[in-house]
Amino acid sequence: MNSICRPYERHVDLKPLPGFRFIPPTVSIKRCDGHCLAGLSCVPVSKRLVDVHVQVKRLNQVYGQPIMMCGVVKVEEHDQCRCKCQRTAKDCNDRQDYNVDSCSCDCKNGNQKKEDCERQMGKTWNDDECSCNCNELEVLCTNGQYWDEKQCKCVQ
Repeated sequence: MNSICRPYERHVDLKPLPGFRFIPPTVSIKRCDGHCLAGLSCVPVSKRLVDVHVQVKRLNQVYGQPIMMCGVVKVEEHDQCRCKCQRTAKDCNDRQDYNVDSCSCDCKNGNQKKEDCERQMGKTWNDDECSCNCNELEVLCTNGQYWDEKQCKCVQ
């Protein structure tokens, strides 16, 4: 069923510290969800922290009954959502430029470097990393040789 990008009631796991359990272990809270065009994802543009009252149970009690306490857990609730790029400029490496129109990280001088790479025997261009990589896996070299990533072979 198609759904638009907006806050929906969703069950969210509450994550206590090790050795403790929250009761209830989940809470129903509004979270962004729904369909967006390809390359976009439904993300919150307005959110707030909501107090959820829980019982806290201490596990691994050596003597006597487990300790039960009341507690408050802060949970993020989404108020408004929007379809935005899944990938942001932060996802790009130093060999890439962020393209706002396509929500992508494009290789700097990518076409030229890709062509240069593909001319080399035993190498393949990696668009995600913008790097020219060996087709062969690195091997353990013998007789005082070492693996040369540029030549994709063992050398002296």
